[in-house]
Amino acid sequence: MLGGEQYRLVDVSSTGFKALSTPQQAQQHFAIGREIQGAYIMLGSNARVDLAKLVPRSHHQGVSIGFEFEVSREGASAKYLNHLLSSLTKAETDRMSTES
Repeated sequence: MLGGEQYRLVDVSSTGFKALSTPQQAQQHFAIGREIQGAYIMLGSNARVDLAKLVPRSHHQGVSIGFEFEVSREGASAKYLNHLLSSLTKAETDRMSTES
Protein backbone atom coordinates (compact mmCIF):
# COMPACT_ATOMS: atom_id res chain seq x y z
CA MET A 1 0.00 0.00 0.00
CA LEU A 2 1.46 3.31 -1.11
CA GLY A 3 -0.36 6.59 -0.70
CA GLY A 4 -3.74 4.88 -0.55
CA GLU A 5 -3.05 2.90 -3.74
CA GLN A 6 -2.80 -0.89 -3.67
CA TYR A 7 -0.44 -2.89 -5.88
CA ARG A 8 -0.20 -6.63 -6.42
CA LEU A 9 3.16 -8.01 -5.30
CA VAL A 10 4.98 -10.72 -7.21
CA ASP A 11 8.39 -12.29 -6.76
CA VAL A 12 8.68 -11.54 -3.03
CA SER A 13 11.92 -12.18 -1.12
CA SER A 14 13.31 -11.12 2.25
CA THR A 15 14.79 -7.91 0.81
CA GLY A 16 12.70 -7.04 -2.22
CA PHE A 17 9.70 -7.60 -4.42
CA LYS A 18 8.17 -6.67 -7.74
CA ALA A 19 4.85 -4.82 -7.85
CA LEU A 20 2.59 -4.87 -10.89
CA SER A 21 1.93 -1.41 -12.30
CA THR A 22 1.13 0.51 -15.43
CA PRO A 23 3.91 2.42 -17.23
CA GLN A 24 2.23 5.68 -16.19
CA GLN A 25 2.18 4.69 -12.49
CA ALA A 26 5.82 3.64 -12.63
CA GLN A 27 6.95 6.94 -14.14
CA GLN A 28 4.73 9.22 -12.03
CA HIS A 29 5.09 7.65 -8.60
CA PHE A 30 8.21 5.50 -8.52
CA ALA A 31 11.39 7.31 -9.48
CA ILE A 32 14.34 4.91 -9.45
CA GLY A 33 16.42 5.36 -6.29
CA ARG A 34 14.01 7.72 -4.48
CA GLU A 35 13.05 6.34 -1.07
CA ILE A 36 9.32 6.06 -0.36
CA GLN A 37 7.99 6.67 3.15
CA GLY A 38 4.94 5.14 4.83
CA ALA A 39 4.65 1.98 2.72
CA TYR A 40 3.49 -1.39 4.02
CA ILE A 41 2.48 -4.84 2.82
CA MET A 42 -1.00 -6.07 3.76
CA LEU A 43 -1.30 -9.80 4.38
CA GLY A 44 -5.00 -10.53 4.44
CA SER A 45 -7.21 -8.13 6.35
CA ASN A 46 -5.39 -8.00 9.69
CA ALA A 47 -1.65 -8.55 9.25
CA ARG A 48 0.49 -5.64 8.15
CA VAL A 49 4.24 -5.58 7.40
CA ASP A 50 5.44 -2.02 7.95
CA LEU A 51 8.41 -1.08 5.78
CA ALA A 52 11.11 1.12 7.31
CA LYS A 53 12.58 1.67 3.85
CA LEU A 54 11.25 1.16 0.32
CA VAL A 55 13.28 2.10 -2.75
CA PRO A 56 12.34 1.53 -6.41
CA ARG A 57 15.31 -0.10 -8.16
CA SER A 58 14.01 -0.91 -11.66
CA HIS A 59 11.08 -0.64 -14.05
CA HIS A 60 10.38 -3.90 -15.92
CA GLN A 61 8.97 -3.53 -19.44
CA GLY A 62 6.17 -1.26 -18.27
CA VAL A 63 4.39 -3.96 -16.26
CA SER A 64 6.19 -4.09 -12.92
CA ILE A 65 8.58 -2.23 -10.64
CA GLY A 66 11.41 -3.83 -8.69
CA PHE A 67 11.75 -2.61 -5.11
CA GLU A 68 14.29 -3.06 -2.35
CA PHE A 69 12.96 -2.83 1.21
CA GLU A 70 13.78 -3.08 4.88
CA VAL A 71 11.16 -4.23 7.35
CA SER A 72 10.37 -2.08 10.37
CA ARG A 73 11.89 -3.47 13.56
CA GLU A 74 8.86 -2.37 15.58
CA GLY A 75 5.83 -4.56 16.14
CA ALA A 76 5.20 -7.89 14.46
CA SER A 77 6.25 -6.89 10.91
CA ALA A 78 9.35 -9.12 10.75
CA LYS A 79 7.36 -12.10 12.10
CA TYR A 80 4.62 -11.59 9.51
CA LEU A 81 7.14 -11.33 6.68
CA ASN A 82 8.84 -14.54 7.82
CA HIS A 83 5.47 -16.32 7.84
CA LEU A 84 4.75 -15.06 4.32
CA LEU A 85 8.13 -16.21 2.99
CA SER A 86 7.75 -19.62 4.67
CA SER A 87 4.30 -20.06 3.13
CA LEU A 88 5.55 -19.06 -0.32
CA THR A 89 8.52 -21.43 -0.07
CA LYS A 90 6.27 -24.31 0.97
CA ALA A 91 3.79 -23.60 -1.83
CA GLU A 92 6.58 -23.47 -4.41
CA THR A 93 8.10 -26.72 -3.09
CA ASP A 94 4.69 -28.42 -3.25
CA ARG A 95 4.08 -27.11 -6.76
CA MET A 96 7.47 -28.34 -7.99
CA SER A 97 6.95 -31.79 -6.48
CA THR A 98 3.58 -32.23 -8.20
CA GLU A 99 5.04 -31.19 -11.58
CA SER A 100 7.71 -33.89 -11.46
